[in-house]
Amino acid sequence: MTLSSPAPARRPADGFEPAGSILYRATVGRSLATVVAVWTLIAISMSVLATAAVTYAVRGAFDWRDLAVAAAVSGLVTVPIAYRIGKLMRELNRSRAALQLLAQQDALTGLANRGYFFQRAEQLLRVNAPRPVWPLSALMIDVDHFKSINDESGHAVGDAVLGGVARILAQNLRTEDFVARYGGEEFAALLPRTDRTTAMAIAERMRLAIAEDAGLRGLARRPVTISIGVAESGDVVPVDPVLLAADRALYTAKANGRNRSSFLDVAAALSTTGRMRLLKAQAMSRGDAA
Repeated sequence: MTLSSPAPARRPADGFEPAGSILYRATVGRSLATVVAVWTLIAISMSVLATAAVTYAVRGAFDWRDLAVAAAVSGLVTVPIAYRIGKLMRELNRSRAALQLLAQQDALTGLANRGYFFQRAEQLLRVNAPRPVWPLSALMIDVDHFKSINDESGHAVGDAVLGGVARILAQNLRTEDFVARYGGEEFAALLPRTDRTTAMAIAERMRLAIAEDAGLRGLARRPVTISIGVAESGDVVPVDPVLLAADRALYTAKANGRNRSSFLDVAAALSTTGRMRLLKAQAMSRGDAA
């Protein structure tokens, strides 16, 4: 999964925006030559207008030679300044992108982190989302015996295992799917427009790819395998019940011997109180959608 760079700042909601902010939005992301040209033209125009106003006020008429001199001098002074401004703007935009990526990305695996996972989930599940996501499936993925891998082979090997698992998970998901490091040796994935059958097939494909990967096989003293919990909701629900069902399915997979996938329906994972809350959330979501 590739995390996108932040978009340029948008116009404030109250409609008021300083001129400098407008210019920044208009030029950010453009080439350095474009930035220099824009700022140079602005400076020359202001200089010529000011010279024309002063000339007319003093002499009662325009002197085109004075205007030409003003334009030339302004251009000579402005070009190096505009070049510097352009470089600073590019550096600022790169810094903003790097900070945004740092806030969203897990440093070890390169996947999204837990916070960004829930942010993306909220975007997917909002009522006015561009495309419906239902049925929605979730996967909770855990590296089997990871503590033993760390204890037997060292934390450097453990980190390499996590990096390799993350790479294989991302490679075996579709473009519309979203995977993140959920915490420790656990990963989570959301699969929009995916029913139980397809979600289980994807989970098995990932599990087998990791179990058979030659690179992972040579890292640790024991085989590297994963257990996967799968859950699917065919109706509008918050993301929490789907993740809860997938997490409980994961525990079932681990209890049954690990290195396997297990499925649990969302309703089956909830208590009576939880089901009532789920029905209430569904009713509210349908009401909002209407």
